[in-house]
Parts: sequence; structure tokens; C-alpha cells
Amino acid sequence: MALAQNSVFARIEKPNVFFFNSPVDDAGYRVFEIPQSYFVELLGKAEDAEDLFYSARYLDVCGYVKKADVTPVQGVPQNPFASGISFRVFSLSGLDLKSTPSGDSPFNRIINVPYLCSDLIFYGTCPGQELIPDKNNLWYYCKYINGDSSYFGFLYSEFCDKLSPIIPNTEILPVFEGELFAKPTINQTNQSTNSAISNELKIFVIVAISLPCIFIVYLLFKPTKLVADDGKKSNKKIRRLKRSEFYELDD
Repeated sequence: MALAQNSVFARIEKPNVFFFNSPVDDAGYRVFEIPQSYFVELLGKAEDAEDLFYSARYLDVCGYVKKADVTPVQGVPQNPFASGISFRVFSLSGLDLKSTPSGDSPFNRIINVPYLCSDLIFYGTCPGQELIPDKNNLWYYCKYINGDSSYFGFLYSEFCDKLSPIIPNTEILPVFEGELFAKPTINQTNQSTNSAISNELKIFVIVAISLPCIFIVYLLFKPTKLVADDGKKSNKKIRRLKRSEFYELDD
């Protein structure tokens, strides 16, 4: 995916920095731990009540990161994401890809990934249910590519192997100083207000010009009264006939 030169990136400088599927600071909304030393692309401020999150992108998934967990930088890194990380499934019966990192519920099953399948793209690990006692509780969040279809979900790590090594990113970019995605400045607000005032002024001018025109048209076409021989006005009105210079008296 091409990166725009005006994109804003933030580095992951410590472990246990998670990518969330909702701007809620709760373990249930974690998707995966972002590999340390890599980056996320910041898309804007998240609409959360406490203003704790940025909306962000990592590889081809969009979600959220906590502002306190990332360090915005200047410029665009050459390799912002830990791409090309793969692994395989070695469970003889295949392994169910899950929508959550747990194995108890049949309702979170997405699809079965076949034995020795390696068409899997690794994003990061996420703690979840420990399916095998005295083993670990780590699940791999991944994308399973099956022909023309792709599926995103979790696979229990104890049934997977041959995970590619994640080599740390050593790019050095200066830290961004200042506020990201700031609110409109006072000048911008004034410009918007002036623009609104200008529009109202335009409407006023149009109305001011239109009213005299309407009044003149009314006078031109207003029925007039005949003057009787005795100098008094008659109640009879003149009505102009179409396409004629004559007048017809109303009965």
C-alpha cells in the first residue's frame, strides 16, 4: 500500500502497545500487540469521550492506538510496518480461525485453516484463553488468504510454528513537536464567520433589489378605474384585452 508524503506516523518505542478495534481502554478490545520499534500511521483523533486515542492504520487494518503509547515523528519511514511475517499451522485436523482469542464458543469460528497451511500473514500476538494447560495464552492475529478471499482472525499459537523472525526497525526520525490534528484556529473560525456574513449580505442585496421590481410590475398591471362625466370615479374597471388596444368595461 502506497504511503502519502503528508502521512503522519508514530513509533512504538516500548512493549505491550496494543492495536484496538474500538477506542475503549479495555483488554476486551485489544486486537494485537504492535511489534516494538515499528510504526503506525495516524489517521486522526478518535471520537472517544476521554480523548485517549488516535485512529490509526497498521499494514492493511484500521483501528485505534492510545496516544500515551506512541511517539509521533516527522517524515515517512521507509519500512513502517513489520511486513512479510508469516507462519504455518501444524495441527493435523487443521485449526479454526476465531473472531476472538478463545476456543470455548462455536459462534466465534470463522473458517478452518488446513494442516501445514502457510498462507498466513502475521500482525501480532494477543493474550487470550489458554487452551492447553501449563502452556501459553498467546494467540496470533493474522490474515488467512484462501484463493481470492481473505479472512482476519486469531489462531492459537501452540498449534502454529515457523514464525518468521521480526527484525527490529532501526530507522531514526525526529520526534514531532506540537499538537497533532489541532482544532481550527481563531483565524479559521473568523474566516468561516465572515464567509457566512458575506452570504447573508448577498441575500439581503438580492431581496432589496427584487422588492422595487415587484412593486413596479404591480403598478403596471394594476386595474385602474374610469372617471365618470361628473368627475367622480366609477366603480367599473378597465381590463386590457390580450393582443388589442381596446378596453372592455366590466359589467
